[in-house]
Amino acid sequence: MGEFFSYDGPFFKYGNLLADMVILSFLWIILSLPIITIGATTTAGYYVTTRRLAEKDSYFIREFFKAFKREFIKSTVIWLPLLIAGVLVVANIFFLNNDGEETQIFSSTVTNIMVPLQFFILFEVIMISLYVFPIGSRFDMKGFTLLKTAFFMAHRHILITLVLLVLLVGGFFLILWLYNFLFALLFPGVFFMVSSMLHIRIFKKYRPEMDKTDAGE
Repeated sequence: MGEFFSYDGPFFKYGNLLADMVILSFLWIILSLPIITIGATTTAGYYVTTRRLAEKDSYFIREFFKAFKREFIKSTVIWLPLLIAGVLVVANIFFLNNDGEETQIFSSTVTNIMVPLQFFILFEVIMISLYVFPIGSRFDMKGFTLLKTAFFMAHRHILITLVLLVLLVGGFFLILWLYNFLFALLFPGVFFMVSSMLHIRIFKKYRPEMDKTDAGE
């Protein structure tokens, strides 16, 4: 029992992990409110969680803000086109599904083709988003190379991508269903931690030395 409550025991280890997830959720939510900053906050979130899982960097908050400032421009340049693409696709889906008979512009055949196509594009945007920020948080890549790498990994590791997608969408609907403030506050941090575990497994297939040295940064 003494070992359980010791400084290196499970109580403090998992208690600190839970505290980090709550802090990360709070930071991500507050700093993401301007919307345009979501790319930078997400990149910073993945940076600290992947490092945390590798048992590096004990100054969690300080490292978050360092990553946020360091990656702000690159992450924002990546995020804004993804945001615009997502908004346009959702708007198209809404327009196509709510185009009444009296004001119908497209034929039913065209609509039947366009709606699935729009959902496919939205799916691709989300898939890329699930990878581009964790990759950008740990590897020095230019914007176009970063997008290509995210696209490749999202399709190459499609099972993990689907798991991440289910976690993200499932968590979102749970927040709406439960309407629970504590769950909403904790979910971003939990998602960062769980998805980082999966991303690290993928990254180490390509960079086995990652986190053994700092060559991966």
